[in-house]
Amino acid sequence: MPVQTSASITVGMDGSAGALTALRWASGEAQQRGLAIHLLACVFLPGVGYSPHVALSPPALAVITEAMEAGLDRAGELVVEVCPGVAVSSELVCAHPVDALRDATSRSALTVIGRRGAGGFRRLLAGSVALGLPAHARGPVVVVPGTPPPPSGTAVVVGVSGEATDKAVLAAAYQAASFAGARLYAVHSWDDSPLFDPRLAKNPLIQQEINRVQDEERRCLLEQLNGWAEQYPDVAVHPLSRRNSAAASVLDVADQENAALIVVGSRGRGPIASALLGSVSRAIIQHSTHPVMIVPV
Repeated sequence: MPVQTSASITVGMDGSAGALTALRWASGEAQQRGLAIHLLACVFLPGVGYSPHVALSPPALAVITEAMEAGLDRAGELVVEVCPGVAVSSELVCAHPVDALRDATSRSALTVIGRRGAGGFRRLLAGSVALGLPAHARGPVVVVPGTPPPPSGTAVVVGVSGEATDKAVLAAAYQAASFAGARLYAVHSWDDSPLFDPRLAKNPLIQQEINRVQDEERRCLLEQLNGWAEQYPDVAVHPLSRRNSAAASVLDVADQENAALIVVGSRGRGPIASALLGSVSRAIIQHSTHPVMIVPV
């Protein structure tokens, strides 16, 4: 029987190199947090060339199932090898990966996937699961890039929008930084480029307005951080207000600080705030060289 509780990290497994990279990251996180690892693989037939009127033969299905179960066994051995003492369970389900993993997000402390899976177009920056799951998740999802992530314990970078949804995002970021013994960089961005012609930058009135906005945006950031130091006195926080696009600001700071993790909300602010997955979180997932945690908001 599979064992999956809120005291476990679920890892989506599809036999790809990206899934194994994600598993290595998740194993280290599980050891750090005192959690178990739950491996989840899916057998999903539609979308691989078969029409709805064609059924896969039982012998072929048995071969596929056996191969996936063997892959889960090897993945479990990898966890024991890289992080001895971390408990491992596994599960093979017949469902679309996004559906199965979405259900897992409501039962897991974290759900971890690779940015690119076994299928899809190779030129895509991120796979359909990496972009689809965070849009529908009920709990935090971590998307791990294909390259090995940097060593943990250096820095966590969190995107702060200035909205009420920041509370859930900051809670996840502070918790991650506390577990890792990492510094926390809280990045709030503002971009006035659509409002002012660059040729007006030296105009005293325009410069005065830019300075005023900068002061207000920094005040907004500090207000969002108010009270968190009392809850996490062990976390050193560095507030950063950047005049740039949100995705670029977060990615720049993450690269500069060799971040162990980026934390952002699933939706942003503005006219498309109601979108299932915001443009900022989508861009960060696609371009980050660091693991990205997307918190549903």
